[in-house]
Amino acid sequence: DQCFGALLKTKYNLKLLNVYVVDNNSTDKTIAKLKQFKEQYGSEFGAFSIIEEKTNWGFGIANNIGFSKGDAEYVCFLNIDTEVFADTFSELEKEVRNSNDDVALWEFRQFPYEHPKLYDPITKETDWASGAAFAVRRNVYSEVGGFDEEIFMYAEDVDLSWRIRSLGYKIHYTPRVKITHYSYES
Repeated sequence: DQCFGALLKTKYNLKLLNVYVVDNNSTDKTIAKLKQFKEQYGSEFGAFSIIEEKTNWGFGIANNIGFSKGDAEYVCFLNIDTEVFADTFSELEKEVRNSNDDVALWEFRQFPYEHPKLYDPITKETDWASGAAFAVRRNVYSEVGGFDEEIFMYAEDVDLSWRIRSLGYKIHYTPRVKITHYSYES
C-alpha cells in the first residue's frame, strides 16, 4: 500500500512511468492487492503489468523478468518495501540528464539508513549500488546480462555493480533522489 500510494503522490507525469511488478509466488494477499490497485489506478500509468510467477525465483531472476517486459531507455528498480518521495523521479531525471555517457547507474538515497559504504562527495561515484532502489541504462543492463540468476538473494547488487564497472561505466550515488526503505527500520 505504501509503495504504490507514494507513486500516486509523485509530482511526475505518471504516464511516463511503466510499472512491471513480478510476484515470486507469494502466499499472502499481494496479488489481490495488486489487482485492486491496477483496477483503480493502472490507467494513470503508461503501463501497469502484474507478472505472476508460479515459483519463487529469487531477487535476480524476478528483476530480470520485469526488465524483459519493458523497452524504456532507462529502467528503475524499486523494492516493494520502498516509498518514493514526491520529487524522486523529477530529481532522477535531472541527474540522468546531467550525467556523462559513462555513468550507467544511479543509486537512490535511502532513508532512514544508508548502506555502510563509501561515496565520493565530489564525483558522486561509488563502487556498488543497492538493489533496493536504482536506475540504470537499459543498454548497459542488457550488455552485462542483468542480475546474475545464480544468486538467489543478497550481494547480487554488488555483483551487478562490479560487472557494470568492469566495462568502464560509473555508478553514481544520487542524494537528491530519495526513497524510504522500510526494511532497515527496527
